[in-house]
Amino acid sequence: MNKIYFIVFCWFLFQGCRPSKLAVDEFGHLETMASFLNSEIPQFKVKDDPLGFYVQNGRPKNFFVYDLVDTAKNSYQPYPPRAAVTIAANGVYHFSPRNFRFSYSHIAVISGGKMKIFRLLNCAGGDKIEDVISFVKTNLNYDDEIRRRILNYRLHGIYFKTDPQSRIECP
Repeated sequence: MNKIYFIVFCWFLFQGCRPSKLAVDEFGHLETMASFLNSEIPQFKVKDDPLGFYVQNGRPKNFFVYDLVDTAKNSYQPYPPRAAVTIAANGVYHFSPRNFRFSYSHIAVISGGKMKIFRLLNCAGGDKIEDVISFVKTNLNYDDEIRRRILNYRLHGIYFKTDPQSRIECP
């Protein structure tokens, strides 16, 4: 009987010691990102994949999510991703289609479990990266290194080019 109490105690201790990351789908953020991309880039379904951007088993399909805060656990992985994407209650994520032609960059800022999306950062008429930095400074207390990663968000992602002349086709 003491063994059972010990096992239960260890299980509760382990649960309390885990990092405060949860699967993205527990909050629905990954699905929200996929829906957002489908609404922003409807031509992707016509030109590339009739399923569009979607989530399967906690993994993004046809797009990547890159954690700009915790780069040790990059949210993008070799295609197809081997593990479900995880997200923190407070974090900054670069997400974009994998296809370079449609690689409009967006940044999702999660603050207190709520997500704000900055859209079309590399396109005319999109949000400005300075607005992302300002929002992060106001709502999250991150150091200069993380702000540098946000400024250089295009370096953090994997893009697929169909040919060397591929270019971004902003809407």
